[in-house]
Parts: sequence; C-alpha cells; structure tokens
Amino acid sequence: MASFEKGAFQMKMIALDLSAIVGYAFGDPFKNDVPFSGTIKLSGDNPTDRCYNLFSWCIDIFKSNEVTDVVVELPFIPKGPTSFGANVSLIGYVLAAGMAAKACRANSTGVHQQTWRSQFGVPSQGPKNVLTHPDYQHLADRKDGLKAAKRLWVKDRTKDAVRLRGSNPKDDNEADACAIFYWKMDRLRKQLETIGTRKDLFDGIEV
Repeated sequence: MASFEKGAFQMKMIALDLSAIVGYAFGDPFKNDVPFSGTIKLSGDNPTDRCYNLFSWCIDIFKSNEVTDVVVELPFIPKGPTSFGANVSLIGYVLAAGMAAKACRANSTGVHQQTWRSQFGVPSQGPKNVLTHPDYQHLADRKDGLKAAKRLWVKDRTKDAVRLRGSNPKDDNEADACAIFYWKMDRLRKQLETIGTRKDLFDGIEV
C-alpha cells in the first residue's frame, strides 16, 4: 500500500479506532491542524483472520509512512451475553496494533473512550429525551430504540466536533479516530507550551 504523504511529517502519529471497520487519522500533531483520515474494512471470517489482517495492514502503514507514535482506543468489554468472538476481537485488535507498533519501533499508547471524550469535550451518553428529536424518532419502534438513539446521538456529536476542527469523516469510525488524534494533539501542544520540549511527551497507557 502506498504511503499517505511519505516524508511530509516530523512526528508522525496515527490514531486508530479499532473494530471490524478501522478508523484512522494520521499526521504531525505539531504541524498539521487537520489529519489525513479514512477507514479500512478488515477481511476475514473469524477473529484470528481479522486480527492478522489488521496486524499486516498496520505493519504496511507504519513502515511506509515512518510512523513514530500510535494511539489506540482501549476496548470496553461489556458485561452480559456478548459473544466470546466479539470480546476476543476487541482485545485482539489492540494487541495486533501494539505488536505492529513494536515491530516498527513506534511508541504505542492506549486511551479509554471515556477519557478522550470527556477531555475532548464530546459527550459519552445521549440525553434521555433523545427520541423526541426528529433525527432519532425513526428508532422509537425498536425494542432497543432508546439505547440505539442515544448511541447514534453520541456518534453525531463526535462528527460535529471534528468537523468544527476541519475534518470531514464519512462515518463514526473515522470520526472517532479524528477525535482521538485531536485529543492527543491538544495534549501534546499544551505540554510543549508548558515544558518547551518534545521529549517524553507521549504519555498514556502502553499497549
């Protein structure tokens, strides 16, 4: 796969929203106000194939773009009747991205969704009266209508937030990746203003 903009960045950071459809946002957080972003759909009929394909894609992208820093959203493992395969995939994607970063000698950190959402200013829960809004009334007849509407409302607010920053995401996966990129970019720039150096700025949970 061809590089995004090979040689165009000094600190080359990529933010990943990991699922069967991976959202990514790439750029230099000190030079580029708007990252290059998109999505890729993972092929494979089982968790092993999808995790392997993610690992291979990450190796290709990290190497061809000389990525120095990787940020991934850490998975939330829900309680209840979630399938074993779904949980394996959620954890496996993070491990695959982390191993690819390690193989490419890139820094790799993870952030919980609630952390980046709260610090980026994006709500993590939709309002209780969301079904009264015209944009979400079509979900009212569903058994899980309120839950689905709240989830969709949060996704829409994330899209709105990154559009204000200059991104134009095609879906919620790309929007989340952009939001994670902006969240980390803002933290890095603020830290740089405080300490006056880029050294050891990439804090987080190592993955």
